[in-house]
Amino acid sequence: GSIIVWSDRYTAAHGTLSARGGAVSGDGGLVETSSAGRLEFSTPVDVSAANGAAGTWLLDPEDITIDEAGAASISTSLNGGSNVTIKTADEGDGDGNIAVNASITKSEGPDASLTLDAHGTIDVNAPITSTEGSLDVNLVAGTQVNVSADINTNGGSFSTNVTAPEVPESTEPEVNPVDPGGPVTPGEPVTSVGEDREGGKPNEVHEQISEASEETVHAVTTSVEMDGETAAANPISDIVVAANVDTGGGDIAIVGDYVEIVSGSGADAGDVLISTDGGSLTVDASSDVIIASDSQADIRIQTGGDIDIIANSVTVASSGEGGDVLIETDGEFSALTVGDVVIEGGQSDDAMVDIQAGSVTLSADQVVVSNVGSETGNASLNATGDITVEGDSLVLEGPEGDVLVSTEDGKVSV
Repeated sequence: GSIIVWSDRYTAAHGTLSARGGAVSGDGGLVETSSAGRLEFSTPVDVSAANGAAGTWLLDPEDITIDEAGAASISTSLNGGSNVTIKTADEGDGDGNIAVNASITKSEGPDASLTLDAHGTIDVNAPITSTEGSLDVNLVAGTQVNVSADINTNGGSFSTNVTAPEVPESTEPEVNPVDPGGPVTPGEPVTSVGEDREGGKPNEVHEQISEASEETVHAVTTSVEMDGETAAANPISDIVVAANVDTGGGDIAIVGDYVEIVSGSGADAGDVLISTDGGSLTVDASSDVIIASDSQADIRIQTGGDIDIIANSVTVASSGEGGDVLIETDGEFSALTVGDVVIEGGQSDDAMVDIQAGSVTLSADQVVVSNVGSETGNASLNATGDITVEGDSLVLEGPEGDVLVSTEDGKVSV
């Protein structure tokens, strides 16, 4: 069954609400506590099922900041096997933002899921953790996702998806249609060039098909002429991961416009670990992907399955005061771009970028493996199997440190 507690202005849900499955059979139901204005809640909701599928507790406020009391209620519901969804909409005076400011911990009970679905931004400022049963964590936002606290799913999956808002009609570029002279092949980029209004610089519209899923990914980027140089406009939306994400074996999917995996800088610097023992990592960006270390803080990405990156361009760089970037997978490391793939280490002493994979496939306009600014750092691309570069050129630059492209049992093909 369903229980819905809803208001236009203010909802205070402090009682006991449950829609459980039966003791012998039956699924859990739906409990919704929502408001077009302010929402308060202090007690957990039970939509568990002893011998069926768990139901869902839906919280649907204008904006929400999850404090200690709210996190405790959510944690208790997850412990009971309930799935929890927090969703904000474009209503009322709020921006539709979700902030996690207190730790959410699943410490007992069966598998469950936690979904944060924001019209605006999601800020994970406190850990989301499971120590008993897997916890699928799904972050969906309209504008931005910032992960600055650790996420551990204990075998559950982790996904984050940013869906850019619609471009206002007054600023939407006029785009010429793609030339229909032949079929679109999965894995091959299709490029159409439109014209800015007022006779400005062209807008490049890249449409590419993921070979794995055959889903279409669109990107619209504009450029602005400043002092004789062209600078890219700010992305419509982005995802920033600056903390540990460990699924223990679940898949990791990061889908958005502009994606950064960074170790921070200055006082905010800290090592970042992205890890899944048996799962895969997919990063799908309609603009750029940047994986960059800074300030002696390292980035380490470890997977048992494949690592697939789809973007306009991909940059993997070690910078700042000597932070390293280490990417390790037993499967394939692949990057499909319509621009460049840049692997750059050695911007300071001992700084390095090291990619180790079962096999490597890089499809780009140009692939650059370089090492600049240090005699002790290095940039390396290693595989036990084949390394395949599909594009115009492979550039190796090492004016100071070492640059290495090697395969143990396979071949390097350009």
